[in-house]
Amino acid sequence: MIENDKIAAAASVDLARLGQEIVAYVRPVASPTGVQFAIHGADGEVLGIAPDQSAALGAIIANGLRPLWLN
Repeated sequence: MIENDKIAAAASVDLARLGQEIVAYVRPVASPTGVQFAIHGADGEVLGIAPDQSAALGAIIANGLRPLWLN
């Protein structure tokens, strides 16, 4: 069972690296001024903050990335 956990962990890291320069996703975040939208790279790193979803989507596309929709 431990071996399967290692494989799953390695696969997650590899997938994040694979999509690093290809995809980004948006997640709402609370701020003192209300809700803003954090743009994350495939590895989960915050790439930027936008005031709304439309601006976040525009920033993703303007930077040559493809938006990835998560549920």
